[in-house]
Amino acid sequence: MNLEGAPAPHPTRQVLVLVNTDHEDTPYDEWAAGTDLQLTLLCSEEKAPGYRHLPRVWSFPNYRTNGQVEQTALRLAKEIGFCALFAKGEVDILRAGRLRDALGLPGQGFQSALVFRDKLLMKARLREGGVPVAVAARVTTACDLLEFVEAHGLPVVIKPVLGSGSLDTRVIRDEAALEALLVRGIAPDMAVEKFVEGTMYHVDGLMAHSEVVEIHPSTYVNDCLSFQRDEFLGGYLLREAHPLRERLNRFTRQALRALPTPPHMTFHAEVWHTPDDRLVLCEIASRTAGCRFNTTFELGRGFNLDRNWFNAQCGLPVDVPPARSPGADGRMSGWCVVYPRDGLLTGIPEGTPPPGVHQLRLNGRPGQTHHGGYKSGDYLAGFILKGDSEEQLQSRIREAATWFEGHTTWRKEQP
Repeated sequence: MNLEGAPAPHPTRQVLVLVNTDHEDTPYDEWAAGTDLQLTLLCSEEKAPGYRHLPRVWSFPNYRTNGQVEQTALRLAKEIGFCALFAKGEVDILRAGRLRDALGLPGQGFQSALVFRDKLLMKARLREGGVPVAVAARVTTACDLLEFVEAHGLPVVIKPVLGSGSLDTRVIRDEAALEALLVRGIAPDMAVEKFVEGTMYHVDGLMAHSEVVEIHPSTYVNDCLSFQRDEFLGGYLLREAHPLRERLNRFTRQALRALPTPPHMTFHAEVWHTPDDRLVLCEIASRTAGCRFNTTFELGRGFNLDRNWFNAQCGLPVDVPPARSPGADGRMSGWCVVYPRDGLLTGIPEGTPPPGVHQLRLNGRPGQTHHGGYKSGDYLAGFILKGDSEEQLQSRIREAATWFEGHTTWRKEQP
């Protein structure tokens, strides 16, 4: 009972967060500070140390496949009663959707999540919505692949149906590569699609309350399979006056209308611009791009995608996107990641990075053994860069990668 004249205690709202990101990137406690939210975090064992200062944190080994994450979430839900569940990692998209369904929580349910994760379901829905996509098929046996190649020719791309970060994705360009794949064997649950020639762009933004409140395109420097070739991957936000900017934005809005989008989500669409001036959607994810992109986006656009996605999902106000646009005031942003080699890391660069480097993050230190690039999001060094033009950013991205690679030393481990 409250004392006469005393203010009533402010009720708290309980939020469950699934976490496989660094605290530096997703400081959930800072985002929730001063609100009525009380957070419960279920973390991967690798990322949990960054959140140990918080009172309600559970950590799990083998986070990606550990079913105790779901078991703990269901148990805590009975004890606490969550009003929202937030999860930003692609590894958690299906998991979070299934949990929301089981707990009756708002947000992206399992069926929506599955369409955004299953590349064949996604392409079928997009095709029904009139969005151009590459022809694709499921590969269960070698015959499926051979029949597809017979019908559509080479090159083709083979990838996991539920893959992310270009993991286990291969471009089969000729008969020799096809023969090598057949000898190696085809993993289960794969998809094959016709290779699309063109320049790849990506379009990123936020949906809140079923409306697109922020959207902007970017382009890559190198491609998302760079890690397979021991090459860097980079990119930058397009300038406001870029001739494809509005067209890419409209195309992505069309794709979103064709899919079962939840009320609140960030999106990351990859789009080819072909030599004959067509746009073809590669795929679209219901989450934020990786590789330091959220920080790059905030630097260039003044809008934090992840924090505003968290706010929308948890019933907090979403920022009004600022009027500032990349290139409009002479400031533009880009990013670059350098992948590890196969061997013992013996030395990393010292001294001042090249001009334009805004931030540098290292995900390794001398004395650690690495086994080459694993997927596009698992990098050794990540740069955020600033520039005055697209041309300057392209140059600075290459300079940063060359500087890091040229001053990093490795020793080949003995078998």
